[in-house]
Amino acid sequence: MGRTPFRFIDEIYVKTKGDRMSETLRRQISSPGALIAFEAAARLGSFGNAATELNVTQPSISYQVKNLEKHIGTQLFERRGRAVALTEEGKILFRAVERGFAEIQVGLAQIAQRANEHLVTLCVSSSAAAHFLLPRHPVLSAALPDVDLSLKIMSRDINPAAENADFAIRLGHGDWEDLTAWRLFDEVYFPLCAPDFFEGRTSGVSLDELKGRNLLFLRERFRSRDDWKTFFAEAGAPALNVHARMTFSDQQTLLQAAVAGQGIGLGWMGMTDGFLNDGSLINPTGIQIRTDRAFYLVTPKSTTLTATAERFRDWIVAQGAEIQARMAEGDGPA
Repeated sequence: MGRTPFRFIDEIYVKTKGDRMSETLRRQISSPGALIAFEAAARLGSFGNAATELNVTQPSISYQVKNLEKHIGTQLFERRGRAVALTEEGKILFRAVERGFAEIQVGLAQIAQRANEHLVTLCVSSSAAAHFLLPRHPVLSAALPDVDLSLKIMSRDINPAAENADFAIRLGHGDWEDLTAWRLFDEVYFPLCAPDFFEGRTSGVSLDELKGRNLLFLRERFRSRDDWKTFFAEAGAPALNVHARMTFSDQQTLLQAAVAGQGIGLGWMGMTDGFLNDGSLINPTGIQIRTDRAFYLVTPKSTTLTATAERFRDWIVAQGAEIQARMAEGDGPA
């Protein structure tokens, strides 16, 4: 009996302290909507782009930000025509708001997980979905018949929490500060073309011959990949003037153009195996470039995975290990 009042007093103190903090925050910001407007403008570097994303007018964003600056008592943005840049105070607030929004997204993801404990949501590029995951879906269904897999096709690399997702597949060095990463397989890429592109020659094509043909370029807006100039440099035949006669923003479309005989593209091991296995695309040079990067499965460090998500993680990591083993043995796709 003697200890109960102390526990009660401690609980009341913590609650009161939290209420006071909430009241202080409410006095410092004009409205929750102001933080949403601020975050979008800071992330996108433009009031106009923020207005487009939030489906409101630009004056509405400007009004929200000005009110927020008034309540805080400091300037958050430097106005540079149509663009804006964060002040030092703005950068401090943006980091805090970004962390707060990420926590909210994690909470929403966890609620969604509880609603369907068999659901696993994965963010991937269209190419990874079409050529890495979908060909393996029968294997997944046999190994984990109770898993409901939801794929979100993304044009940029994101924290999965931003899409209320469990995982994403990303290319990099595996050292993302806010993500837990499991290595799948190394980045290895090479030229790809239709079998009859070089008049029936399916091997022995020189780098000089490549330079004189129609090269297909991948220029993704939000991702950075090695291009033809990097390929030639790594292959030992630097090309000073490599012209992009056809440029694509999506790897999947580029590969279809290569299959149709419209040019030579670059393809990635593990993401183009189906084309190589059925013979619709070939590597006419036999040259492969291995980088210091790899493909990873990632999840937010703040996420607690469900048992179903953990089993899916183990399955996809094993699939990646098989590809990595074939690379080590010098074998191609299987």
